[in-house]
Amino acid sequence: MQKTKVIILILLLSMTILSIGSCRRNEYRLEIGIIAPSTNHLPLLIALEDGIISEEKIMIHRFLSGWEVNEALIGGRIDLAIMPFTYAWKGVSEGKELKIISFLERESDGIISRKEITNKEDLNGIRVGVLRASTLDIFLSLALDELGIEPEIVYFRTPTEMAVAFGNGHVDALSFYVPPIFQFDDRFSLLFWYSEVFPEHPCCDIIANERSLASKGELIRDFLRAIEAGCDILNTKQERGVSAIVNHFGYDETIAKNSLNHQKFITGLEDEGKLFQERVAEKMEDLGYLRRRVELKEVYHDIFEND
Repeated sequence: MQKTKVIILILLLSMTILSIGSCRRNEYRLEIGIIAPSTNHLPLLIALEDGIISEEKIMIHRFLSGWEVNEALIGGRIDLAIMPFTYAWKGVSEGKELKIISFLERESDGIISRKEITNKEDLNGIRVGVLRASTLDIFLSLALDELGIEPEIVYFRTPTEMAVAFGNGHVDALSFYVPPIFQFDDRFSLLFWYSEVFPEHPCCDIIANERSLASKGELIRDFLRAIEAGCDILNTKQERGVSAIVNHFGYDETIAKNSLNHQKFITGLEDEGKLFQERVAEKMEDLGYLRRRVELKEVYHDIFEND
């Protein structure tokens, strides 16, 4: 009996030591969530390739969708995420402790249609597929307001469903994103980019859990500096971005180049970007996607403000 108690005590002690060790490691490492199929985290890949950020300082968690990475961030399983900013606004409206700490990916979305649709005005009355409550949904609504066009909106749950429906003729156009927008066959053509109405608009941001901001501030600052350096490389050496898209995502070189021609990476929290995202949030509220009106000061956190 005594021997059994000793064994149990040893096991409990071992588990405690392992738990403490794990906590200590996590104090010195950032847990980063990314949407694996998306190219919105290219600057992170470049920063890792060039050794700008140490793999000892970060652990990358790959998710298949924005919904999954958002749940991990809200649940505290990761410290930061690179994902569409609409998740942050929705989370804050629901009382979640999230902050946007930097813009990152800009532009990257547009409308692809059947080839016989040649003008934006031709969208009137036709079926346009969107991913409900996504940036693709809200950008489309804002653009339609600007252009005075009224298509029939058809909602889908996943990008795959959208692509299949488009290919089968169940919708006439899609609000879609790079690189997949370049994968459709010659029955379809690119009609319009949202950047034509909203130049350099931020679409995917770096979003933090507030507890991590309080406990890992210096690590997060180092991470943002590394991401900014990755952006600088992408913006001056397109071939690096092309190579990363080909090697990490499996697209061919032509698609990679076309994608980067409609995709920009700029960090920071400039006022123009905030006001654009606030406008998007107001549209989200109009459409019933936000629980309440959210103010700018609730959403953003400049971690370099007191440096």
